[in-house]
Amino acid sequence: MAHLALLRVAGLPFETLAALSAPAAAAAAERLHGAEAARLSEAAAVSDLLFVAAGEPGGDPARVRARFALLRLRRDVHNRRPLRPLDLEAARSLLAPDAALRVERLREISDRRDRLLASCREALREEVPRCRRALLRVIASPLVQHGIYLASRSLLPKVRKLSGGDPEAWGHDERHTAAKALAYAARFCTKTSPNGVFCAVALASIEGDSADIDGAPGISLTDVILNIAEARKVGACLASDPAVDLAVFPRPNPTLREVDGGFTFWKPASRRNATDEEIFSRAKDHPVLRLFVEEAARGIHDATALKRAVASRLGVAPGVLTEFYRALVDRGILIAEIEVAYNSRRPLRDLASAVRAAGCEPPWLEDVERVEAEVDALPGLDFPSRVEAMEAIGRRLDALPHARPLKADELFRVDASSDLSLRLPRRLLQDLDGPMGAFARLIGGMYPEDLHAQTLAARFLKEFPGDTDVPFLDLYRGLAAEPDESGRPVEFPMPKEEPTAKGRLKEAQDTLRRIRDWFVERARSAAPGEEVEIDAATVDRLAGAAPEPRWAAGVLFQVAARSARAIEEGHYRLVLSSLFNGTGLALARFAHFLGKGRPAEENPIVLEMRHGWSALGRHGAVLAEVTYNHEARTANAGLRPALFEHEIELPGDRASRGASAIPLGDLTVRYVSVSGRFVLRSASRGVEVIPVLSSGVNPVGIVSDLVHIGQQGWQSIGYLPGFRADSITRWPRFTFGRTVLFRERWVLRPTDFPPVGDEEFFIDAALWRRGLGLPRHIFVHTVFDPKPYYVDLESPLLTDLLRRTVAGLLGQEDAVLFATEMLPAPDEMWLEGEGGRHASEILVQMQGPGARAIDEGDIDAGVARPDALT
Repeated sequence: MAHLALLRVAGLPFETLAALSAPAAAAAAERLHGAEAARLSEAAAVSDLLFVAAGEPGGDPARVRARFALLRLRRDVHNRRPLRPLDLEAARSLLAPDAALRVERLREISDRRDRLLASCREALREEVPRCRRALLRVIASPLVQHGIYLASRSLLPKVRKLSGGDPEAWGHDERHTAAKALAYAARFCTKTSPNGVFCAVALASIEGDSADIDGAPGISLTDVILNIAEARKVGACLASDPAVDLAVFPRPNPTLREVDGGFTFWKPASRRNATDEEIFSRAKDHPVLRLFVEEAARGIHDATALKRAVASRLGVAPGVLTEFYRALVDRGILIAEIEVAYNSRRPLRDLASAVRAAGCEPPWLEDVERVEAEVDALPGLDFPSRVEAMEAIGRRLDALPHARPLKADELFRVDASSDLSLRLPRRLLQDLDGPMGAFARLIGGMYPEDLHAQTLAARFLKEFPGDTDVPFLDLYRGLAAEPDESGRPVEFPMPKEEPTAKGRLKEAQDTLRRIRDWFVERARSAAPGEEVEIDAATVDRLAGAAPEPRWAAGVLFQVAARSARAIEEGHYRLVLSSLFNGTGLALARFAHFLGKGRPAEENPIVLEMRHGWSALGRHGAVLAEVTYNHEARTANAGLRPALFEHEIELPGDRASRGASAIPLGDLTVRYVSVSGRFVLRSASRGVEVIPVLSSGVNPVGIVSDLVHIGQQGWQSIGYLPGFRADSITRWPRFTFGRTVLFRERWVLRPTDFPPVGDEEFFIDAALWRRGLGLPRHIFVHTVFDPKPYYVDLESPLLTDLLRRTVAGLLGQEDAVLFATEMLPAPDEMWLEGEGGRHASEILVQMQGPGARAIDEGDIDAGVARPDALT
């Protein structure tokens, strides 16, 4: 049976960066390192000899002068300064012959070191201009310039201006621009995170025994749409324009409830206001309010007809009610706008279609339609023309009504695909099974799911009784834990010290410390270059008797192999890169692009996601997607197809077209004491509801709690590159069978940083690198910015990116620099194209043995048949 995979391929071959290296300077730095090591060794010996020769203070004036000369020589040795001939002559009377020979030898070694330093500087002076010219050729590529434009619109004119000047005459501003452009160019060649045109994606299959490749890496097709967060800023203002009242069908706020002779509700945040937050509100009872709510609930009146219907029941003219109606809308009691589905890829187009269908003709309609038509044309334009067209679209959008400013750098979202057809042998998944099971057991031991469940239950029981149905709206915005403001972790977090911990909490804390201590001890005792093997017996000792938990995750990994044939023959290693908890994360947003217009029943991504999420099913329960998405730059990452019939509709959102919407006001939650689990139910349907969030967005607040309710009993699983231990600088590779669980990495604090200086940094970094045993190719990030970037330590320009990072860390409290080996190494990038080898990653959905998915045939309208699960 074929296993679906998502292939992610770097937009440019790694060899694109080859011309940025400085081989002569690197070779000179290598020789310099040898001479420097010899000088340090000899200097230590000479320093000791000089100390002995100096002896105690005192004696005749000649001895005192000779002794002071010896001490000056010793300071010069310590500070790496040249030994002054006058001091050598003055001290000679106190030096034994063998000591004098060692001092002379140190002078010779130091002279050789100085000559090599001069040679290295000369090589740099010759090679840096060549490297800069090579960089200009790389960033002159239309593809690279388009990638830069999509990431930083304001940077592109500066990049283009660089080409008109002499690289040898670059000043501070030119070097700064070049450094930014270089970082993007390196991203094209080394990173495989799908964003813009830096990376291409393609569907692949894992089956059989062979490795078959058809087509070439690189970009063959792009998908260009507006950033939905920016489009909705405009759409929110247009959707409530009085000129489109015939297209607006007002409805009562779905959170509206009668309480104590009045109403309570959550007023959703509106992009129509410059600043607006979701607000808990109250309204006094009023007969006209009730009439509006009753008529709007029928769902048959447009805005104009609604006022007529209420006016008819009151026996007044409709115009009399206009102000009252507007107040109901402004307060959020009625939702009165053209509502576009939360997962619409083209919200402005959908809005314009609704306006056209209703026969409305607002003055902005043709402009919106023109914007969307011009967006349609973008993929067919060459990259330079596309930039010009995007600029024109941006101006047109900015001219449309909007209350919140549009972000020029975030207007467009672009995805790219490759025409590669790839099949990889099934043994890759078999090689991942053991490591992933081991990883899940370790995670489950350190951060057990049932402890998180207990925490949520404790918060609930503090406010509400157990074994009682509680309206979910009573929990909304009240149950959620305070958001974690500590930022994205870069290492597995240790628990807070709780001396009184007992029971399950103490067991988990003890397990976490036991696992951490094992990794720390292995790291401390590992020799340079040594790998640490983890096996099943090790996991048994560390994780205890607990079995592998139920889990499901997207597993992102790389294959390190010389060629596709090497993979077929079994000569490869797998390298774990990341884990995405649940099913479909980092995959869902490609359902439209890679589905290529196929209906949901034939779309491989939709089928894969349905199959995976159906494992959450329970007897007679319905699976329901939560209409949650991020805002700002990452909004489009939350786009996903409609998977099931039911969707939980959050305030301010509209469910997918054709979906059965479950408003929060229809939900109740009960904590069942005997089973220790929450049960979420739809009051109107009389069924249990299992919330699902199938996109790549990170839920927060009450949405996070909803997701947990849906995934009770499932271990949350995520990837971090290791543990924190201030005493460890180098962490070795940790492996399980063929799979590298953790790459080799260095955790560097300010005392470990290389010295920062514009002119000498490449040379200093070369010596620093060899002192630490760093490989040539590394990825670097900091505790403040966890996104890694590539550095070739034999490229002056790429090494300068490291200098800029280190300079930015100096003086910062708790500054930490992380350097991680590049694995696969350049010669292990098995995917080859015309220009060389491409970095690639593979994303597959995997589940533990306790996570049996329901067959698609057992899913009927989103309801799991009772006989489908035991």
